Amino acid sequence: MIRRFLPGLLLALFFALPAHAGCGEWAKRLSGGTCDLRGKDLAGVDLSGQDLSGADLQRAKLTGANLSGADLSEAKLNDAEMERVNLVDAKLRRAKLRNVKLRRAELGKADFRDTDLYRADLREIRAERILLAEANLEKADLREARMTRAVLNGASLRGARIEKTQLSEARLERADLRDLKGARAILKSANLERVDGRGAHLKGADLQGVDAEYANLQGADLDGAHLRGANLAHAKLQGIHLERADLRDAKLGQANLRDARLERAVLRNVRAKRADFRDAEMEYVEANDARLERADLRGADLQRAVLRDAHLDDADLRDANLRNADLRSARIDDVELRGANLQGADLEGARGEAEARGARLDGATCPSGQRSDGDCDGEWRR
Repeated sequence: MIRRFLPGLLLALFFALPAHAGCGEWAKRLSGGTCDLRGKDLAGVDLSGQDLSGADLQRAKLTGANLSGADLSEAKLNDAEMERVNLVDAKLRRAKLRNVKLRRAELGKADFRDTDLYRADLREIRAERILLAEANLEKADLREARMTRAVLNGASLRGARIEKTQLSEARLERADLRDLKGARAILKSANLERVDGRGAHLKGADLQGVDAEYANLQGADLDGAHLRGANLAHAKLQGIHLERADLRDAKLGQANLRDARLERAVLRNVRAKRADFRDAEMEYVEANDARLERADLRGADLQRAVLRDAHLDDADLRDANLRNADLRSARIDDVELRGANLQGADLEGARGEAEARGARLDGATCPSGQRSDGDCDGEWRR
């Protein structure tokens, strides 16, 4: 009778074993076979290249430990103390590191894919080429970290802090950057395609050459940001703050900048064909040589804007405020200017046949160079 039921009994006992029984060899040695290393003091210990996968290291003390090349996949490291730890080339895929303290750690080329780093302290880490795709970094503190060429595709950095963080050439495609705090962060040449950065705070950030096509940055604060050569084509930028931002040579084709704040921004040589600037605040913008063909600028405030040699062919400037704007030598063929305020504007040398019925031209300089007495009828030319 016993022999008859023995196989079934053994099978039942096997599945009843605790999950941690399958942890790595070194985790078993250190824990006496239980894999339970909670709160254990391993500060300064050399565990380089060892297998600690699946270990329970919650609240463990690992300050200054050498874990380079170690396997910590699926390990539990919540609340662990890991300041100045060496995790270069380590594997931590799907590990749990909530509230972990990793300040000044060495994390170069480490694999943190799919990890949970909620509220982790990652200040001043050195993590060139770190893999963080699909990781949870919500409310994590990454201030002054060095993460050049980091891979963060699909990661969540919602509410995280990256002030003064170095993320040049990082890959952040489809990342969640909502409410991110990143004043003066360095994201030069980073890939930000399709990121959700609504409400992000990137004041004074270096975003030169970033690829942010189709990004959603509605309501984000990029006051004084450096965006020279950035690709923001098709981006959702409604209500964005770009005051004093440098957008020279940027691509804004078909981007939505409705209600955007662009006061004193530099838009020289920007490419913004078919972009939507309706009701945008654009006082004192510098947009020499800007390509704004077919752009929608209805109701935009362009007081004292500099648009010399700008291409405005087929643009819609109905009801726009262009008071004292500089439009010398601009191309304005088929531009809609009905209801626009051009008082004091300088249109000398402007070329094209604009529709300006109802526009206010008091004190303006007409394309011929003559001062307007209220209109420039017959002066629009090709």
